[in-house]
Amino acid sequence: MPQQKLCTPGSPIPELNSQKQNKMFETIAVLLLLPVAVYVTVQYVRLQNKYSNAKQSLQKLEYMSELNKNIEQLARIGMWNINLEDNSVYWSDNLHRVMFGMKQRPNSWEEKTIVETVVHPDYLDLMNGNT
Repeated sequence: MPQQKLCTPGSPIPELNSQKQNKMFETIAVLLLLPVAVYVTVQYVRLQNKYSNAKQSLQKLEYMSELNKNIEQLARIGMWNINLEDNSVYWSDNLHRVMFGMKQRPNSWEEKTIVETVVHPDYLDLMNGNT
């Protein structure tokens, strides 16, 4: 086996045969792409962990929501929430059952419908400011 010459500064680069060139380019490509592959793998693992945590949180939330519905039904109570910023109202399904005897909540309630349903007709004029 012939002895290889070392390159020194200022000396010409020895000619390489195509097989050695291919091997050298493959080695360089692997060395350059290795950090990218490691980075992508680490990011993938992080996303998997985030997805797993989000999935667990969603499962807990669904469980707590179902538990809350069961408690409302057993206690014959309901809950409501009003958002004063956008004037939206949320009523739980059981509140509709308790107050109005409905089996299912309507798709949408308008404020006027809620008021007319909850407030006695004799007092509607007072509510609307008509005295």
